[in-house]
Amino acid sequence: VAISSWYGGIKPGLLATILSTLAISYFFIPPFNSQKIADVDDLMRLGVFVLVTLLIGSLNSELRTAKQRTETALAKLQASEQHYRRLLDTAHEGIWTLDAEGRTNYVNQRMARMLGYSVEEMRDRSFFDFIDPVSRTRAQQKWNHRQQGIAEQHDFQFRCKEGSLLWTIVSTNPIVSATGEFKGVLAMITDVSDRKRTEDALKESQAMFEAFMSHIPATAFIKDEAGRYVYLNP
Repeated sequence: VAISSWYGGIKPGLLATILSTLAISYFFIPPFNSQKIADVDDLMRLGVFVLVTLLIGSLNSELRTAKQRTETALAKLQASEQHYRRLLDTAHEGIWTLDAEGRTNYVNQRMARMLGYSVEEMRDRSFFDFIDPVSRTRAQQKWNHRQQGIAEQHDFQFRCKEGSLLWTIVSTNPIVSATGEFKGVLAMITDVSDRKRTEDALKESQAMFEAFMSHIPATAFIKDEAGRYVYLNP
């Protein structure tokens, strides 16, 4: 009965119960080779057997159904996890999660490539291992903000594996439990190194223009279309 109900469900278990009851009545209860039961005690024992086997069949069937549901749910969960992991790994932004001690428990491929590391090299390492020493004090202040539950966006620079600086925009959110306990940080990082280089080049160009216009032995000015001065050299 147990085997039939476990592998087949409630119907095979019920069939096994009926056949077992008929076999016991026919072969093991006097008068033998007959379905007649003369003794009340034998009838009660047979009734108890039927009740126990029905219970076994029902429990096994429920366990089998629960196992199937669990396996189905687990398969869906694994498929969902793989789907979201693909999304994270193919995202244009870097995605970084840290535990309460600031150690890396997840980083996507984009974030690892931005810093010049592999995902395995970054896993379990402290967030501060990837920060330029000049920015470490500021990074500690930002980490204190996360521990206080403050989410914010700010410019930040990291130190890449080969030693260069990575200029980024970092959006951070604290991860807290249902009881409000600080569990870590989720960060979205956008590489703005090209924008930073463009800004620096623009500043350098502006400085060269100002230096040139300030030292030429001539009057120089720029007016808008209404004739208003927008620039005058000294």
